Amino acid sequence: MAKCSVCGEKGLFLRVNASGRCKACEEKIREEKVRKENERVAFEKSCLESQEKEGLFPISLHSYVVTDIETSGLDCNVNSIIEISAIKVLNGEVVDNYSSLVHRESNLDPKIEALTGITTGMLKECPKTLDTVIKEYSDFIGEYPLIGHNISKFDILFIERAYKKALGVSVHNKCVDTLPLSKEYIRDSWNYKLQTLAT
Repeated sequence: MAKCSVCGEKGLFLRVNASGRCKACEEKIREEKVRKENERVAFEKSCLESQEKEGLFPISLHSYVVTDIETSGLDCNVNSIIEISAIKVLNGEVVDNYSSLVHRESNLDPKIEALTGITTGMLKECPKTLDTVIKEYSDFIGEYPLIGHNISKFDILFIERAYKKALGVSVHNKCVDTLPLSKEYIRDSWNYKLQTLAT
């Protein structure tokens, strides 16, 4: 008898995926990720607009790619990307998006599963290797500036390592980090996690 690992529903005809979640719970998790990504874009767009008003950009920045990654740990020399997402903004309008999990055979730390909502089963089911994903990601972002929260001290380190392995080159895109921007413009926040800042 199948049982959902999230809502606890069980039954002879209940179908669960490799991560033990029923279809309804899986959909809720996906919707929550989309909601958070939309909040990310809105927040980072507001940071860019504030910076532009202050005259900190030599030219107006209306076209860019908002990007984020999930990883198997915090050390780019030991751990690796397990998911990468990007939203392309041209002339201030969202025009396209890219997102992919990365195939992985070894088990994720349960703490990483709880933090990201990504399970070992989901990664084992994904057919795309990191080399494939990075090539697709590189084609998607082109030469546009990359916008991310803590991108300069975290995301870009993992992306750079993946670029060198898969493509044999470094990342040449300019990066704008909204973490220091948020600390500059939002002085009364009790912390500077993206989830806190977006609510």
